[in-house]
Amino acid sequence: MEPTMAVLAALGLTLVGLGLPLWAGWVGPNRWYGLHTPRTLADPVVWRSANRIAGRDLAAGGAGLGLFALVGGAVGISTLWAWILALVPIGLAVLHTLWAVSAWLAEHDARASAELPHADSRIREAQRRAQAARRAKEER
Repeated sequence: MEPTMAVLAALGLTLVGLGLPLWAGWVGPNRWYGLHTPRTLADPVVWRSANRIAGRDLAAGGAGLGLFALVGGAVGISTLWAWILALVPIGLAVLHTLWAVSAWLAEHDARASAELPHADSRIREAQRRAQAARRAKEER
């Protein structure tokens, strides 16, 4: 195997190795490893879900890169094209991660807002409390 393809295959295996613990949910919020955004760091539920998606995509991108390196080595792709084409599985994994995490966050936010009391009922409750406080003050 050509050295360039060996490096790409090793990089692919490394990405798979980094993605699997995230995908399995073994990595909790930390400073060094995982998908770091203010939302993922603020909520452990969001951290686990977002990092499971990112880990799956990282492992898939690494597997794609490794497969590309094996096939590219067998076919004899030039070094320049090998590095250019190696960006395809990684780029697809990054794009899918961004899309999937944003879709999950939108669904998570929709579920969370549906569980909150309706704004009108909160306003009515505050008005009732204020009215009761005024009555109690007048009775004194």
